[in-house]
Amino acid sequence: LATKQAKPNNVFEISSETASDHIHGLSVRDLPGWSDADLGRHFGAKTSVMLRQFARGKDTRPLELAPHVKSISADVNYGVRLADGPAAIEFVRALGAEVHSRLVKAGFATAALTLKLKIRHPDAPIEPAKYMGHGRTDDCSKSTRLPAPTNDVQVIEAACVTLLNQLKIVPHDLRGAGVQASRLTRVVQNQSNKMDNIHQYFTAAASQDIHTSVADIDPDVLNTLPEALRREILHQVAPPTVPTSYSQIDQSVLNALPKPLRDEIQHHFPKTMHLRQCAAYSKAKPPPTKPAASGRWVRRMSQVDAGVWAALPPSIQRELLSEVPVDTSLGLSERSAAPPPSCLTMDTAVPVLKAKIHQFGLADVGALLRRLKRQHGKADPRRFNDVLASINAHVRQSYGHELSSAVVGPFAGLDVD
Repeated sequence: LATKQAKPNNVFEISSETASDHIHGLSVRDLPGWSDADLGRHFGAKTSVMLRQFARGKDTRPLELAPHVKSISADVNYGVRLADGPAAIEFVRALGAEVHSRLVKAGFATAALTLKLKIRHPDAPIEPAKYMGHGRTDDCSKSTRLPAPTNDVQVIEAACVTLLNQLKIVPHDLRGAGVQASRLTRVVQNQSNKMDNIHQYFTAAASQDIHTSVADIDPDVLNTLPEALRREILHQVAPPTVPTSYSQIDQSVLNALPKPLRDEIQHHFPKTMHLRQCAAYSKAKPPPTKPAASGRWVRRMSQVDAGVWAALPPSIQRELLSEVPVDTSLGLSERSAAPPPSCLTMDTAVPVLKAKIHQFGLADVGALLRRLKRQHGKADPRRFNDVLASINAHVRQSYGHELSSAVVGPFAGLDVD
């Protein structure tokens, strides 16, 4: 309306105050423009609203200083010479991994992938004029929609390999390839870790630390397991310990160390055997109840197996002795019949010590042998030398070396049969 009035003076202004007076005298037919119905019929509902607002100088779209990213791609068109199908698959996987890296760096997830290939034209020479160039090619492409927006590298690589197999190309004729990710969505931290959170939800119970003690293990079940598995279970549930004596150091590990480090360890730990307490592997049992006045049956120490008793640490032995009631009617004979390590005999020494070495190592084997030598060795020194030789053979088989003569030695001066 203002343009019509501007001629021939070139300038005419219709202000807000004079607009109603200027339009009041005009008929509807003289008003320029399109109705909402005409705009909607030709351009659609959303576009008609946008055009009507633009005509009035209104634009509610957010101002974007940076250009909107519509796609992210990775292309290689130079130096592509592939020998066979596996090489082509590996090449496409590398392109998918590069697209994944760019998606993660830009903070996007893709819902569609396009594989673009350059195939040597049938009339083109195998090697073009430009060294390692692609030359004359036939271009082909294939796209796929992903189930959901993702930036997972395995999903992208698998989709690229599927597209390559669908195109059915000859690997020798491939001269270029590109992977394009489109239909991008901005990744929000919660959405990007949605699958991870679901996985963590279902594996939360398994991921929690399970504090299992030795007392929770059934000894009957443990004894039925293979030796390797039994050792692993005892190692997992046993509390971590720091070697306090030279005898607790694994000799095979020590011998594998460099000489300076081995000398330093040997200087730090004197080569003396110290008694150590070993973790009990048997399941803890409830303390026995006090005997009733009616004289009910009470478990006595004479019923304890000597081999099992000798394998227990001293602390467990003292605890069991303190909990066993004394039957005054029987005197102290029952309690004195208990088989502590001090009562180790020549007959029980070999099986008991072998079991102890198998379960707890060499920690207090030397001390038990020295005690056996003091208590029973002088009465039958040849028998003690046989026991020591049997134990040394078992130790050599398990650890690769015998017990040091400084720890315990045989009786000297005996005639050899």
